[in-house]
Amino acid sequence: MKNSPLEQQRAIQQTNDDAAISKYCAVSKGYYSDPFISLFVNTKEKRQPLINRGTYARVRAVQMLVERFLQSTKPYGKRQIINLGAGFDTLFFRLREKDVICKEDMFVELDFPQVTRMKRRIVRQHSALYSLLTKNTDTNSVQEVQDGLSCDIYKLIGVDLKQIESLSYLLEHICQLSADSPTLVISECVLTYIEPQNADRIIQYFSNSFSFISFILFELTFPTDPFGRQMVKNIEQRGFSLSSLSLYPSLQAQKERFTQFGYSKVDIKSMYTIYEDVLEVEEKRRIERLELLDELEEWRLLLQHYFLLYCLKANALQESEEDKIWNSFCFISKSCEEEYLS
Repeated sequence: MKNSPLEQQRAIQQTNDDAAISKYCAVSKGYYSDPFISLFVNTKEKRQPLINRGTYARVRAVQMLVERFLQSTKPYGKRQIINLGAGFDTLFFRLREKDVICKEDMFVELDFPQVTRMKRRIVRQHSALYSLLTKNTDTNSVQEVQDGLSCDIYKLIGVDLKQIESLSYLLEHICQLSADSPTLVISECVLTYIEPQNADRIIQYFSNSFSFISFILFELTFPTDPFGRQMVKNIEQRGFSLSSLSLYPSLQAQKERFTQFGYSKVDIKSMYTIYEDVLEVEEKRRIERLELLDELEEWRLLLQHYFLLYCLKANALQESEEDKIWNSFCFISKSCEEEYLS
């Protein structure tokens, strides 16, 4: 029996806790450094080595893309990052600690109001988090707003992403984002839980509303092969609807999806290709010594059923400028993805 919208919303919110625990477990095992994630987690749960290594690959790849975007757009002034369904993600705090985000930039986190209220409470409780909101900015600028927080450099806002009119109003009027500044949207396992027509409206909204826009999408793929069918079954048993996944079941379908909504440059890679060809060899050697991983075939299949898509549209720039940014932003891999694009 299909779950009610409220039940599905609660199930989706549960994924926030699951993701935070997975990140905490990977950090506690030494896969990567995150001094903030422990502030959002209160558990002694453990994750299997397969999950820890997969979490590392996801976090590392997404942060690499974000930092490449920020580096390549430095000459263009204020940058804007919008994290859809951010949950308890600590990306803003990690980037801010490294001074990768400047005081002129804007970082927006959006999620259900129940989630943003919890995150607001945690941020206010811990000076390690709160101090980064006011670092090199007006210390009096932090205010409570729309079930979240607002300051010169950071907005945490509660919203149902399916309500596109509310989303656009918040970004354009509450956050006062510029339509012309370099803007990056991050969506990690968010749009796949939204009905396809609403998810497509979100993708199209950003393409139509911002002249210099990039999008990072991390999601599941290939739901029809044996591994994919079992993966979908496990997820649906937890109360999720994955209708977007059935409409865009392959890397090629996802690539065409973004192309049709006006993104002029689109690339997509399986996490297997990213892990094998993009992540640093020495870093992989380090993390592969942390825990014994026997399930090498399952590891390969798991990575092949997740992908990172990233794209760019910069209408106001000369073609040569757009190409330069794209070449600095995109991943270069040795392998050919043709076998996965079918």
